[in-house]
Amino acid sequence: MFVGLAVATVLLLVFGLAVRFAGDDPILNLVDYRRVRDRRALHVFAGRVLLGLAAGSAALTYLAWRHDEMAVLALLGWILWLKAGMVALAAGSSRYQ
Repeated sequence: MFVGLAVATVLLLVFGLAVRFAGDDPILNLVDYRRVRDRRALHVFAGRVLLGLAAGSAALTYLAWRHDEMAVLALLGWILWLKAGMVALAAGSSRYQ
């Protein structure tokens, strides 16, 4: 379980950095860029949310690594953390349209 969470953490980190430093390039699939006023600000916001998800994921990965008996709880916490991050991303991204 620890390895899966570690891989997910690294992927969130890579995607967060890619989105954060995308500049004006249309990198997000679900965004209608014709309606976005400031692409760079949207990417900075989305990158920060994804990096926050990576930080929380790293903490839960550490918990699963140090305490094997908490691995299932860490996985459930990771799922809830991702859900909260995606809600924050969807709610906050409407400011840029």
